[in-house]
Amino acid sequence: MKKEEIAAKNRHYASYKPRKAVKLSKRDYKLSKRALRKAKVNKEDKEAIQVAKQQVKLKRKVLKTQYKRNGGSVPRKLVKKGYQTSRSMTESGVSEHEVMGDIASKRQSIRQSKYGLQKGKQTTKGVAKLGKYTVRLSYGIGNRGYNFVRGNGFTRTLKEERWETKVASRIQQLRKRMARTKVAKTGKTTFRVLNWLSSPFKQILLNPLSIKSYLLVFIMVVVAAAYLGNPSPMQQNEFHLNDSWLHFSKLDRSRSNEEVDYWTDIDEVLQYTNFVYQDYRQTQIWEDPSEVSKRRYQQSIIGGNPGPSKTMSDMEYSIWYNLNNDKDHLRTMRDLYGPDSHFKWKLSEKKLAEFEELLEISKETGYYRSYQELENPIYSKREEGVGQPLVITKRFGYVSTDELYNNTLIQVERGKQLYASMAGKVTVSDNTLTIETSRAKFTYYNVSELRVQTGDQVTTGQELAKVNADNGQEISYQKLKTDKDKTSKEWVFVNPGFYLPSVHYNQTTSVLSTIDFSGDMAGRIKEAADYVKKYEPQATINGMSAMLGNFWTESSITAKRAEGDYLNPPVGASASSWDDPAWLEMGGPAIYNGSYPNILRRGLGLGQWTDTGDGSIRHTLLRQYTQQKGKKWYDLELQIDFLFHGDVPYYRELARQILTSNESVESLTERFLVYWEGNAGDKLLERQNNAKQVAQYLKSPVGGSSSLVASWNFPEAYRNKISHFPSEATVKSTAPGSGYPVGQCTWFSYNRLVELGSITDLSGSYGYLGNGQDWVTSLVAKGWKKRERPVVGAVVSTMGGFDGTPPQYGHVGIVEAVNPDGTFLVSECNWGGVQDKIHWRVCKPSVYYTFATPK
Repeated sequence: MKKEEIAAKNRHYASYKPRKAVKLSKRDYKLSKRALRKAKVNKEDKEAIQVAKQQVKLKRKVLKTQYKRNGGSVPRKLVKKGYQTSRSMTESGVSEHEVMGDIASKRQSIRQSKYGLQKGKQTTKGVAKLGKYTVRLSYGIGNRGYNFVRGNGFTRTLKEERWETKVASRIQQLRKRMARTKVAKTGKTTFRVLNWLSSPFKQILLNPLSIKSYLLVFIMVVVAAAYLGNPSPMQQNEFHLNDSWLHFSKLDRSRSNEEVDYWTDIDEVLQYTNFVYQDYRQTQIWEDPSEVSKRRYQQSIIGGNPGPSKTMSDMEYSIWYNLNNDKDHLRTMRDLYGPDSHFKWKLSEKKLAEFEELLEISKETGYYRSYQELENPIYSKREEGVGQPLVITKRFGYVSTDELYNNTLIQVERGKQLYASMAGKVTVSDNTLTIETSRAKFTYYNVSELRVQTGDQVTTGQELAKVNADNGQEISYQKLKTDKDKTSKEWVFVNPGFYLPSVHYNQTTSVLSTIDFSGDMAGRIKEAADYVKKYEPQATINGMSAMLGNFWTESSITAKRAEGDYLNPPVGASASSWDDPAWLEMGGPAIYNGSYPNILRRGLGLGQWTDTGDGSIRHTLLRQYTQQKGKKWYDLELQIDFLFHGDVPYYRELARQILTSNESVESLTERFLVYWEGNAGDKLLERQNNAKQVAQYLKSPVGGSSSLVASWNFPEAYRNKISHFPSEATVKSTAPGSGYPVGQCTWFSYNRLVELGSITDLSGSYGYLGNGQDWVTSLVAKGWKKRERPVVGAVVSTMGGFDGTPPQYGHVGIVEAVNPDGTFLVSECNWGGVQDKIHWRVCKPSVYYTFATPK
C-alpha cells in the first residue's frame, strides 16, 4: 500500500468513530507489513509503513481522549460504579465503630475536599477561557479598526504578519535550540525521573486514607526494610577490609615478644573504624584529631612546615597501640571510645548510642552481614550445631612478621561430614577439594571419603567429604579482584570469617608472666602433682606439667572455681553459690549477656568441666561422681580422682597417655589443650610458658626462674634461646649434698645441676666430683654419658691451663644453649675471680672441652 493511499484512507477514517478508526488503521498497518515481507519494496513503501504505524498510535490517543471525556469505557464505568457502591456500603457499615467510623468520616471529608477543588479548577478554567475570548474579541475589533483607518479595509491583519505571531515564532525557535542542548536534555530527563519518583508521595499526600495510599506505604516500608533495615557498621570494600585485617594481624605478630603474645580482637576494632571512617583505604590521608589544631597552627605561620601527612594505616597502628601498649592493663575498644574514655577515639553521646545500637544488631546478624555469602561448611541446616559460631583455632593472617597464613583452621572432630559452602564447579587434587565460580574459590584441605569428583556441579549444602585431620578442618577462600578500569584481574586470599554466618576466634592475647612459687601457687602445684602420682604412679614431670600448665590458665590450679565466678552476683559467686544447683547450672547466655548459647551448664573446677550443646556432659558427670563419693565437687583430690575414674572414658585414657609421656613439655601442653580441653589455639603460648615453669619447679627443690638474675657479660642475642635462667638460689645458697666452697665454679655447677633436675640424689654422693677439669670423668664413672659435642644441660669441663684456667684445677660450667654452627653458651661462676654473680661465655668446640649428660 502506497503512502498516498494510506494518507487518503486516514482522511476517510476521520469521519468514523475513534474505536473503528483505530481498528481500520491497525488493519492497514498489518497489510502493509505483510506486503513488505512477501515482496521487495522500495524506500517509499517503507516510509508508508512507518506512516501507518504512526497513525495507529495517533488513533489510539484519540480513542483514549474520547473515553476520558465520556467518563471511560463501558467496562470501566461498571467497575467504577461497583467500587463506589461497595465503598458506600462499607463506610455505612463501619460508621458506628469508634476507630473505623472516624477513618470513614475522614475519607469522606477528603473526597469532598477533592470534589470541591475539582469544581473550583473547572470554574477557574471557564473564567480564564471567557477572559481569553473577551480579550481576543476586543483585540480583533481594535485591529480591524486600525486597518480601516489606514485604508486597508475593515479586516484583520494576516496571521503571519501579526507582531504576536513573529514573537511567538522567535520564542519557539529559541526553545528548540535550548531543547537540543545537553543541559536541557539532562534536565528534562531528571524532571521526568523526579516526577516518577515523587508520584507515590503525591498520591499519599492527596489522599492518605485511600486503599492505594495504604498499598504504597506498605511497599515503601518493605523496600526500606530490605535496603535500610538491619544495618551494619561495616562500610569498607571487601578488599580494603581484608587489607585492614592483615595489617592488624601483622602488628600482633611483629609486636609479640617473650612477655606477651598478642592476638587482638580485630573484629571489635574494625567495627569502630568502619563506623567512624566508613569505606576507607589504608593509603588515604588521616586527620589525627590530636594533631589537627597543631597542624593548622603550623600552617598559619609563614614558612611553617605542617609535617608529613598521616595515613589511615597510621590510624590503625595508633588504635592498636592504645589497646596494647600496657601489657599489664590491656584495653578493649570500649575503653577507647566509651563515655569514660580520655583517648581521642571517644564518641559523642549521640554517636555512642547509635554505634552501640548497631553492635547489638550485629550480635544477632553477624559483624559482616553484607558479605555473608557462604553457608556453614561443618553443619547442615538440619543439624543442631548449624546455629552455633564456628570456632576458629588458627585465623587467617600473619603468623610471624614475614609469614602469611592464607588459610583458616576450624575446630571439628575427625570424620565429621563436610558440606558445600557455596554452589559451583568442583576440582579435586591430592585430598584437596575446591568449589569454584567465576568470582570465588572455596577450598577444603586434607579431606577423605569424597562424594564428588572433578567437573561435578554442586549446590549449596550438598555433602562433599569428611574431615581427615585431628586438629580440625583447614579451609581457604579466594575472591577475584578487578581494578577500576577492568584491565587486570587477580585471585586474592581473603578472610573466610567475613563471609561465613558466624565465627569465634580462639586465639586471644596471652601475657607470659613468671609464676611466683614462693606463695600459695607452689603449694597448689605440689598438692595437685602429689594426687596425680597417687592415682597414676607412672606420671612424668613433663606430663604433669603439661596438664597443670593448662589448668593454670583455666582455673589458676584452683579446684573451687566456676565459669564466670569473677563477675558480680548473681552471675558471679557469693558465699552460698558453690552449693547452689541453680547457680552451678547457669548457661552461657546467662553468664555472658546472651552470648555463647552452646554452653548449657557452666564450667567447673580445675579443668572447667562443662555441658555443651554438642553433647558433652562433663559438668553433669563431675557432680554425679561427687554424689557417689560423698564429697564436695570443689574438693581437689576428688577432681583428680574424677580425671582418672569418673570422666568420659575417652578423656580418661587421653589424660593417662599424656601424663605418663616423656615427650617435650611444649608438645604435651598443646596436645592436652587440643584434645582434652577441646580448645585448640586458646592462649597456647601462655599455657606452654606456665607448663615449662611448673616443670622447672617440679624438677628442682631450689626452684627455677625465667628471668636473668645477678649476672655479667650476658649476650642479649641469647635471651630468647634459654627457657629457664638460673635462679637466684644458684648464687646465694648451697643445694643439699654439696661439698664445695661457696663461690667456686664447682659449687655453682652443682647448684645448677640440682636446679635442672640432673642431680636428684642429694645424699652427698655427688658432693665432691674433683676439680673442674675432673667433673666429666667423675660423672661418667657414676653412669653419666660422655658427649663428643655440646648439648643443652650438659656439664662442660675445661682442661687446666687452657682457656685461661689454672693448670692444676681447670674449670667447669653448664651448657645453656647450642647454636647450629656448634658454638655454645656457658653459665659459670668464679670467672675472673667474681664469685657472687653468674658469668656468661660463648665458646667454640675445642679438644680441651669435654661434655657429659645424664643417661
